[in-house]
Amino acid sequence: LERIDCYTLLPIAEFEAHIQHIIDKNGYTACFTGLSGGVRYTPVVRYNTVDLLVHERDTEALMTSSGCKQVDSGANVHMWVVEGTEWFHDERIIRSERVASPVQVVLDCMNIKGRGEEMARAVFEKEIAR
Repeated sequence: LERIDCYTLLPIAEFEAHIQHIIDKNGYTACFTGLSGGVRYTPVVRYNTVDLLVHERDTEALMTSSGCKQVDSGANVHMWVVEGTEWFHDERIIRSERVASPVQVVLDCMNIKGRGEEMARAVFEKEIAR
């Protein structure tokens, strides 16, 4: 699991819609995770960074077509690059958007400082513990 830090000038919601369109149009293996994924299950926090789970074979093309640039600091997009397809097991489509499984979102949110644990608890209670 490798994280590529990127920056986009687009507002977060606009960038997420743009990314989803690119994923759908090109058939890339990628989905929202972390707070970006969590708010799609249950919108309990605000966020200003996009977290994407991206298969390694699609990473370069997704970065290029989305127009986001790799940066050393000030990132507002994190692309989590993974090798296998097991990371996408049980991914969901929520309002036409690809979202990592609830378990993956919970695990990813637990590693986010600030409101991550709150989001992890909310997704866990709504999607897993029920």
